[in-house]
Amino acid sequence: MKKTKAVNWKNVEQRHVTEYVLFLFSRKEYTEAQLRDKMKQRFPEQPEFHDPAISRMKELNYLNEKEYAKRFINSLLQSNLGRNKIKEKLYNKRFDKQIAEEALTVAFECIENQESEALFWRQKWYGETAITDNKERQKALRKLVSKGFSFSDALAAIDMKDQYD
Repeated sequence: MKKTKAVNWKNVEQRHVTEYVLFLFSRKEYTEAQLRDKMKQRFPEQPEFHDPAISRMKELNYLNEKEYAKRFINSLLQSNLGRNKIKEKLYNKRFDKQIAEEALTVAFECIENQESEALFWRQKWYGETAITDNKERQKALRKLVSKGFSFSDALAAIDMKDQYD
């Protein structure tokens, strides 16, 4: 990861910090925690300017973690990831825990439970017939678990108990 050089200006003003933050947002979206880290790296001697810059970005609606979390989750859902993997990625991006949980709840409210979601992906990838080959079962199980489903949900989806018993 490229390190940002700290500014050693003696006359750093609030507008410099705000302009830097605007520059960052022109390239990609950030969470508040990520933005604070960037400002600490670039302007370590001027922490008094960090909060006003954050407030200004919220005022301009550039920093809206709820909306960013929704968009981020939707993009991850396109990658066939399960709830646990998406949750991990949200925490890695340093979203606020409450915002991450709310966004996950909204995104997954149409899905009854994790097991039915895992069953959906299992059927999409391997069809509706039962997997009898042990190696294929292990492969399917690994794939579901690596996509963020719990082991028990993935195993239930592989076994497809509800449909074939």
